[in-house]
Parts: sequence; structure tokens; C-alpha cells
Amino acid sequence: MRPDDTIVIRIARSEMGQGSLTGLAQLVAEELECDWSKVTTEYPTPGQSFARKRIWGDFSTGGSRGIRGSQDYVRKGGATRANARSGRGRRMEGSGERMRAEKSVVSHAASGRSTTFGKVAEAAAKLPPPAEVALKDPRDWKIAGKGLLRLDTADKTTGKWSTAST
Repeated sequence: MRPDDTIVIRIARSEMGQGSLTGLAQLVAEELECDWSKVTTEYPTPGQSFARKRIWGDFSTGGSRGIRGSQDYVRKGGATRANARSGRGRRMEGSGERMRAEKSVVSHAASGRSTTFGKVAEAAAKLPPPAEVALKDPRDWKIAGKGLLRLDTADKTTGKWSTAST
């Protein structure tokens, strides 16, 4: 999560036309409760993976295995970041009511206060991640599995390469 409210999702699977890049990004974005129009992707390098104790596992992609073999850990990663960084599930100080996240905005209904992911990203990155997270029920998905333009293709209206088209 960047201060300008963009969300960078790192995908450690090759895109070979089967939609892995978009599909995996959708799964992470779904758990994050972020604004899909602000999502971009990048590929981590093997050096980054090594430095982070192989956080992305192996980088292999074969057929449809990219999504099938990664969906569990990318969803958990998105949910962990959502809880630690956005405050989803945390109680607002001085209140028994929980905060919630939706479309990259963290809000507290009782007080009417809200902020964006970008504004809390730096401070929230210092919070320890929760030990366990609950994944969203697929029946509640708004991004994953929906007919969004792929992140690895040119924008259909302008012809320009875009990694954040919706």
C-alpha cells in the first residue's frame, strides 16, 4: 500500500495467457477490500524472495497450477495485510465498535470517521500481523471471479498498455 492509495500486488507466477496475474491479484484485492481501480502488479525477483525467506514459495507456473496452487496463501496474505494495515477487525480506541475496510477506505461507523489505506499504510506497516485471519466467504466476493479486464493486456478503449483497467 502506497501513500498515494495505489496497491501493488506482487505475483510470483508467470503469466502465459491463462490469466494467473489477474486472477491472483483479484484474490489478494478481495481479501484486502481494496479499490480494484488502484491495483497494480509487479513480479518479485528471486533475490527479493531469497531475502524474504522465500515468502512467495517456488516461482513455477504450469498450466492452470498458478492459481490453483497459490490461491490459499495469496488469500491469507491479503487477509493478513488487511487486518494488520487497514485496521479491519480492530476496535477503534475508546470504542467497543470495530472498524471496517471497503474500497481502500477504513471507516468507523459510530464516529463517522474514515481514512484511506494510503494515509495509514506507513504506520500500519509497523504493526505485527495477526496470528490467524479469517478468509472471506466466496459468496461475498466483489472482485475475485468477476468479469474485470485483465491486468496484463492493453486497455480495450485506448489501446494503451494498462495494469489498472477495470
